[in-house]
Amino acid sequence: MFGNKKGVGMAKLNLKELPEKMTNFIFGAIRVFTISFMNLNRSKTRTFLSMAGIIIGVAAIVSMVAIVDGLFQEVEQTIGQVQGLRVLPKNSSGPYSSIDASWADKIDAIQGVRISIPAVICLATSIDGKPKGFPSVSCSGLDFSRQEKARILGFQGDITEGRQIHGGETKVVVLGKQLADDFDKFVGSKIKINDADFRVVGLFSSTSVQGNNAVLMPI
Repeated sequence: MFGNKKGVGMAKLNLKELPEKMTNFIFGAIRVFTISFMNLNRSKTRTFLSMAGIIIGVAAIVSMVAIVDGLFQEVEQTIGQVQGLRVLPKNSSGPYSSIDASWADKIDAIQGVRISIPAVICLATSIDGKPKGFPSVSCSGLDFSRQEKARILGFQGDITEGRQIHGGETKVVVLGKQLADDFDKFVGSKIKINDADFRVVGLFSSTSVQGNNAVLMPI
């Protein structure tokens, strides 16, 4: 009984002290905010620079995330136009990876496979001697001798001018429509990609932005 009475007494004591503690907390918080705003108002230049730095930093992060997501969606859309299956190593990350060229013959030997088409994909760092940044230009090197046997156009879209690359040809390219317009290229013109000279034999149109900024070349 004595222990219970003591517990009740402690509970009553805490209840009496609670309003005072809350009041002290509220006045303390108000004091902190008041001092903070006074400091902000005292040094307006520093406040402005700090706020500008935070805003620019957040905007940069949001922009980078949006750009990466947009590029990934473009890649997925471009790959989705492939008229066939894309073979990647097991547990590969992302839409691109590497695989030994000797696997082409092994894949051809699988029942139901008409033919495999090795491809090498990279980004163009310069066009006609000028650095190329965003939007990026992807260069797709294909074995066109094998592609002719496959009797499919592939992911590059529809040829609108000129022709497709023939098997055995070298130093020739087919350009996406937007890329050709940006650099004023046409069928028969010359183009330098990563310090290598090529001749344009065709133009193609794609349903994706990345596809229209792509280059096809033989490997």
